[in-house]
Amino acid sequence: MDLQLKGKRALVTGSNSGIGRGIAKMLAEEGVSVVLHGRNAERLEAVRAEFAAAGHTVAAAQGDLSTDAGGESVADAALAAFGGIDILVNNAGGGSEESKVNWFDVALTEWVATYQKNVLAAARLIHRLTPAMKEQQWGRIIQIGSMAGTIPTSAQPDYGTAKAAMLNMTMSLSKNLKGTGVTVNMVTPGMIMTEGLVDFLTN
Repeated sequence: MDLQLKGKRALVTGSNSGIGRGIAKMLAEEGVSVVLHGRNAERLEAVRAEFAAAGHTVAAAQGDLSTDAGGESVADAALAAFGGIDILVNNAGGGSEESKVNWFDVALTEWVATYQKNVLAAARLIHRLTPAMKEQQWGRIIQIGSMAGTIPTSAQPDYGTAKAAMLNMTMSLSKNLKGTGVTVNMVTPGMIMTEGLVDFLTN
């Protein structure tokens, strides 16, 4: 497959495992220089080394996107790796452990934490990386959503609400960037067999 992306530079958040790792691998195989991201430095380095051994152009940016400092650190590392970012994939996120149990068992502090690592994590990188995309009149911002954002269950209130907010943000941003050469889309997958899904379903 040729998606005509050879030579582009991408940052894929949450790409040291699961869906994010799969997205990063596909982009790397298309000739994209990929910045991998994760919070766990050891696992991130293992994936980076694997990609590099396969002949891909790859770098790593470790950090916690749920904080302003972490977001800035990741953005700095991503920009330094290849001189800029053309494609931003906001895949990192997740909900609280408590959200799997009962709607009323999720403390309000967990709602805030989930909003930080989903909505604001994406917003931080969008604010930092979009101006350069607009200047070069080409860019792609891809938000990874969840069915929980449009078809909520009786649990996961923090996560479903955060993903719904990301959908709203995506639509608003796409209208704002109309005519700039920067497109914004959300991909909403169903359940995909990853280690994270297995853990969610069995614990």
